Amino acid sequence: MKYVRIIFFFLSVFLMPFSYSCKTTENKGTATSITPQQEAGKGNSESSQATTTEASNEPVTSVPVTAEPEPEIDDFEPGGCKTAPLGMACIRGGKVYIKEKKGEEEFKEVVKVKTYYLDKKEISNSDYNLCVRNGRCDRISSKVSSTLKGPTQPAILNWNQAFEYCRWQGKRLPTETEWEKAAQVDEDALYPWGEDEPSCEKANFRTCAAKTLPVGSKPANQNGIYDLGGNASEWVNDWSSKCRLGSCTLKCGESCTGLDPLGPCSGKNPCKGLEFKIAKGGNYLSKPDTLTINSRQSIKVGDAKYTSARCASTHNYTYKGPAWMVKKPLPKHPVPIKPSPEMVKIMHDLVTDTLDKPLCDKPYTSLTHRRDPVSYVKGNESRHQLFMPYVKNLGGGYVGVAADGNYSFIAHARSQWVWLMDFDININRLHKFIKAFVKANSNRRGFVKIFEYRNRNRAKAIIEKEYKGDPEAEFIYGVYKRYRGELYPYYNAKLRPSSRLGKFGWLRNDENYGYIRALFLQDRVAIVPGDLLKDKSLRSIGNAARKMGVPIRMYYPSNAEEFWKYSDNYKKNVINLPFDEASVALRTVHEYPWHPKMRGFAGFWHYVVHGGLAYQEYMKRPDFRYMNDWKAYRIIPTRYRDFSTIHLPNQIPERLRKSEDTGSMN
Repeated sequence: MKYVRIIFFFLSVFLMPFSYSCKTTENKGTATSITPQQEAGKGNSESSQATTTEASNEPVTSVPVTAEPEPEIDDFEPGGCKTAPLGMACIRGGKVYIKEKKGEEEFKEVVKVKTYYLDKKEISNSDYNLCVRNGRCDRISSKVSSTLKGPTQPAILNWNQAFEYCRWQGKRLPTETEWEKAAQVDEDALYPWGEDEPSCEKANFRTCAAKTLPVGSKPANQNGIYDLGGNASEWVNDWSSKCRLGSCTLKCGESCTGLDPLGPCSGKNPCKGLEFKIAKGGNYLSKPDTLTINSRQSIKVGDAKYTSARCASTHNYTYKGPAWMVKKPLPKHPVPIKPSPEMVKIMHDLVTDTLDKPLCDKPYTSLTHRRDPVSYVKGNESRHQLFMPYVKNLGGGYVGVAADGNYSFIAHARSQWVWLMDFDININRLHKFIKAFVKANSNRRGFVKIFEYRNRNRAKAIIEKEYKGDPEAEFIYGVYKRYRGELYPYYNAKLRPSSRLGKFGWLRNDENYGYIRALFLQDRVAIVPGDLLKDKSLRSIGNAARKMGVPIRMYYPSNAEEFWKYSDNYKKNVINLPFDEASVALRTVHEYPWHPKMRGFAGFWHYVVHGGLAYQEYMKRPDFRYMNDWKAYRIIPTRYRDFSTIHLPNQIPERLRKSEDTGSMN
């Protein structure tokens, strides 16, 4: 019977939450109409923050979704070129001159790109085969001639292979405009080396060798880049369009102009209905007039027509190898000191959303326009410890949804300022009685005992004292009373040592609990009613953190993002958070099949750590609208099937580390 109960428990926790769909024809009520006595069991899931509201309440510090002020040419990256990663060259930001001829008519356009970094040489067969041996790249097609497979020759790849190789390197493919910027030595340049006609001294094309030459055989151009003309054509990230300028069907249009053009579909991979990508530069079989900078080929992504590639990086670091915090975490922050009243006021002085979303008629899911009627007062993401190495000592500010799992992240990261947000009023009230009980109990065991049946009157007295004169006190106690019986064994289990979890867990040891208690005692925790898709609470949190000078180092939306399309409001909310190079977003995934096909344990959830700045950068792209759009960009560690990272830097600026070494808590 014991084993039957265990099996039933796991089925109920891990299989039930997604067994129903949410109908849209019935209105079961709203959060504001629920009282603990009547509907204490109803609310929203940690995984279901959503709304359709698009009301305009634009703070002056908010950031636009797709547009940003165009910087001066010399300011594309502060400080200009930095030391480039090994084997790469810095391509300084500036103007790119696009020229396109249609019959007798010639079209011209000037666009701009920011400073970026580009591999000096094309991917060689030796380079690519190392990726194959590591299990991250598919073998080169047997259809490729053996005369093109020498170790130093450019690897002949289809677009998918080129994309995967660059992802393995922690880099990306350059955009078409970036490639052209690297090839243009001046405004009038027709070829990657200048205005001179092609010759076999400058490039390998039709009248030169009968095969590709070793990468780097011809002189580099003034930007330090080899073989941009001839040898092997080079894939770029852009989807194909019939023309970039002028008038034609399937014209690229605004996607190919402005600042940092990305091409159709924002270059997103994959993009429904698109299957042709652009290749640049010509190859060893090309005619001389096809080696021009603006020449382009449209090739199906699965074809390898004498195509190779070189990789790019937005920054002077890559995403390959151990993330910076795994190699060398930031120094451990001490227990905080009392903050100034001004800082506390800014933190708590927020404009908040109205929680008025109607309930779904069935539990365990949530859509944009309705919310889950179940309140998830206990976390069911059982492997949060996978995040441990990535959040250790991050400090700064913390923004998260859901129940007490937040506190474990906060304690491990030594977060200095905390905003706990949810659109389930029961979860907000849960945090409020946790706050009261933690402040009233100097040790973690005393906190847990509050949930014993015999201590319910003491719990009521603590809540009434903490929230004296607040009409919410009655409802906070009502939520405690409703869930006390299931929270007691849940919290009690978290007191016990665990060889699997080690020190992770806010109730696991005295130090973690003491840190959370210090934050509460110093009023460093704001409990915020809010809907991720509305325009007030999360936007206001970002504004407050920026005004305080506090970087948001952790953002935890749980698995909320998998339930809806990214609205403009949500994008603005995320972009408005003051992230820095050390910031991360933590999310979980279930609705999409993110577990890779490899051996190893894989539970109900897939756990993802996302570099904060890259997350915001891609959020600005108009075609990134769903959480699953990130799937192709993740790096999957071989150790766990249910864990991956996306765009985590392998280093951070030394200035940031030094500021953390010498800084103190506000």
